[in-house]
Amino acid sequence: MTVVTRFAPSPSGRLHIGGARTALFNYLFAKSNNGIFKVRIEDTDKERESKSSINSILEDLNWLEINTIEKIIYQSQNKHRHLEVSKLLVENDLAYRCFLSYEEIEEIKENKKFESPWRNKNKKDYPKNKKFVIRMKIPKNENIIIDDLIQGKINVNSNELDDYVIVRGNGEPTFLLSSAVDDIDMEVSHIIRGDDHLTNTFRQSYIYKFLAKKDLYFAHLPLIHNEKGQKLSKRDGVTSINQLKDLGYMKEAIVNYLLRLGWSYKNQEIFSINEATKLFKLKNIGKSPAKIDEKKINYLNSYYLKNMPINKVFNLLKEKIQSEKIKLTGTKENIIKKLLKELIVRSVTINELFEHSKFIYMDTYTPLDKNEKNIIIKSIAYKKEIISILSNIIDWKSQEIEKKIKDFITKKQIPFKFIGQPLRLLITHRLNSPSIVLIMEFLGKNEVIKRLDKLW
Repeated sequence: MTVVTRFAPSPSGRLHIGGARTALFNYLFAKSNNGIFKVRIEDTDKERESKSSINSILEDLNWLEINTIEKIIYQSQNKHRHLEVSKLLVENDLAYRCFLSYEEIEEIKENKKFESPWRNKNKKDYPKNKKFVIRMKIPKNENIIIDDLIQGKINVNSNELDDYVIVRGNGEPTFLLSSAVDDIDMEVSHIIRGDDHLTNTFRQSYIYKFLAKKDLYFAHLPLIHNEKGQKLSKRDGVTSINQLKDLGYMKEAIVNYLLRLGWSYKNQEIFSINEATKLFKLKNIGKSPAKIDEKKINYLNSYYLKNMPINKVFNLLKEKIQSEKIKLTGTKENIIKKLLKELIVRSVTINELFEHSKFIYMDTYTPLDKNEKNIIIKSIAYKKEIISILSNIIDWKSQEIEKKIKDFITKKQIPFKFIGQPLRLLITHRLNSPSIVLIMEFLGKNEVIKRLDKLW
């Protein structure tokens, strides 16, 4: 059997963290079994669907390198096939036309569990020129068993299921029909999706059984919860891949993070997507909901940032700088490269790296706070002497700069911070940075003296 999995997002927004994890697990399961990973865009709900959402989802999948080599399937293009199957279901007494109005349905529900009186009507009883929906005709008192590859064996009595609508009154097929038909037509072997679809799987089981020519396997992933153990929602802040990307998290860290949201392999924490492909097994997915963990993604991003080839980190930082409409000269690029290792040590994300390196290429700064201003004011008496000493340094190297400053503070009998802190603030606009004398060396004498003279 060829393993075929699919990721089927609804294009009503950005790619959600939960959706991205589902896509990743489908991708890894297919690849680990030398199978095929497919993508289907469920774009039948025109009120919610948007082209920008479709594009952003596909872009995010591509950025994460969760790619398919198969043609992207658009569900809306298969409408005729969905309606064809609905007719076959009716012909085989697995579905029926229901002519009830909304008001009639509500009236029945008020008095008892809803059951359409049209369930067992003959075609000759159908009224003319009246709108109808098509409902599945769920058999009575049958035991439906799903041998779930994550959750284990689950039983449901068919009496718990309603005769759900598969074609609306306007002739449009519903998600429950369309997704099941597409799964079969795409020859999907394993349906891996969130356990919020478990009820849908039981509802769709009769469609799958009717259409499938071979066994179909299911794996329902526990949902992702917030740190309080509640279902993840937009109120929890960062919920999409695009938001993580905008915050400066790298794709390698995000993929590793998604992977560890419910899946484990021994005590290992760090996985590349290629390594995960070799190790991935559905049996290693836990049955309990995974929890969002900001500390974990920060740890992972910091790890990848510090262990990534320096040229790759530089290119990511350069992309961020350019996205902020900042132009880099060759000289400033060289300074960044010289200081990059020192800057990376102090950074968790690309955004932090950008903030820590701003002093190299930006002429305007965030205003100093009260404490920082006081540091500058207390040191202003030493301004002329420090600038004079620095101006007279011929061999502009960090060792020589440090020696001259230390000689000065020894002579004045003051702590190093009396000079070191204001120099750091005036040159980098931060109280924390790599070695200030190293920064001074790489910025160059003229630039350093210009900043001190202008800002002190």
